[in-house]
Amino acid sequence: MTTIRSIMLVDDEPDIRTIAQMSLAHVGGWETFLATCGQEAIALASRHKPDVIILDVMMPEMDGVETFKALAAQAETRDIPVIFMTAKVQTQERERYVGLGAAGVIAKPFDPMRLPEEVKSIFAQPAKQRGRNRMDALRKRYAEGLGAKLDGLRAAVDTVRTASAEDFASAVETAHRTAHTLHGTAGTYGYQAVSEAMAQVEAALERLGQASDEASLEACWQAVDASLEAAARASDA
Repeated sequence: MTTIRSIMLVDDEPDIRTIAQMSLAHVGGWETFLATCGQEAIALASRHKPDVIILDVMMPEMDGVETFKALAAQAETRDIPVIFMTAKVQTQERERYVGLGAAGVIAKPFDPMRLPEEVKSIFAQPAKQRGRNRMDALRKRYAEGLGAKLDGLRAAVDTVRTASAEDFASAVETAHRTAHTLHGTAGTYGYQAVSEAMAQVEAALERLGQASDEASLEACWQAVDASLEAAARASDA
């Protein structure tokens, strides 16, 4: 469990900063730092290294997600847990922020007397469970984009079909690389059937590059098409 001694709140609204500071400092008993924008948050976090950062999502110029990514890109701040604060607390939004790597999400408006307890409750959850929640969110995001990835592979395969003799080898290599990437990522994210179908596409494309007669070419294309159909069915399941 994360031990909290200091905390930083990042919010562009002065009234929110005032009441949140009262809550975090006097109810929570934590040393509290305040930042009014993303750039200030990055500078203060680097200087003070708070134990936790509460980060408003909707801010002008540099929003919460951009600020989070900037913090994650710096060695001195990347390991500081971040809690997003937002008025948009639908399940999809929560999953998105947790999938990015946030420790949790707190809804606006919040009860100032309960805000420290909300922060503590996020870290009271076992680290393994927080990791599982994040992994579930990442898998869901991957699933939402899987159809587009398969469409990209189909486009690459169609390029192979229409490629000139001069461009054929390069087109096959591009399609093979796309299938190879999907083979690895789909299996890692739990889409084993898609991963297996991508392995079949890889193998068929390798044979396609070596085929020397019409019958062999046709067999390769049939294998590619069948595997793409199998992947599409598996991704929709």
